[in-house]
Amino acid sequence: MSRYYRVGPAIWDENWTDDVRYMAFYLLTCRHRNTEGLYRLPMSYVVEDLGWTQKRVARAFDALVEDGFVMHDPDARVVFIVKAPDWQGSKNGNQITGGIRAITEVPPSRLDEPFVKAWERVSKGFSDELREKLGKRFEYSSSPSNSPSLIEGGGSKDAARDLPTTTPSNVEFLDGRGAA
Repeated sequence: MSRYYRVGPAIWDENWTDDVRYMAFYLLTCRHRNTEGLYRLPMSYVVEDLGWTQKRVARAFDALVEDGFVMHDPDARVVFIVKAPDWQGSKNGNQITGGIRAITEVPPSRLDEPFVKAWERVSKGFSDELREKLGKRFEYSSSPSNSPSLIEGGGSKDAARDLPTTTPSNVEFLDGRGAA
């Protein structure tokens, strides 16, 4: 676990409620996080760590999902901070080794593909190493897809809402909306 994580001042520019902003800070700095941005986070951890009710956690977390800040796979209990690769920058040498080690501790999820594609834009060496070291878990077609520009390179918050892993057909919000 890293002692420090990057949190930029632009977070203050977001039009979020205090609870949503606090949840964003939590997701960016909690003890369960890794610098790669893909990590296991059962919502019971969030409730316990913040001392909030499940309903309060759900409202704040769901707002961040809807805003494209984070993606969530409730089945695997995994989250992906969408812009973590951009904030952490390129990886090389020991950083790649540490990143691979951190990701091996995360259960496979439907967030794996958007995670690798996001890192592909920032650090081809890291994404190639993920595929090589972790085998089939990160083997995806390199052909063009319908993935929005946020993952392909650039884009807006709206693009993150349209990612295949966050469409209403396969996302279950903590407040019960979404997939059954």
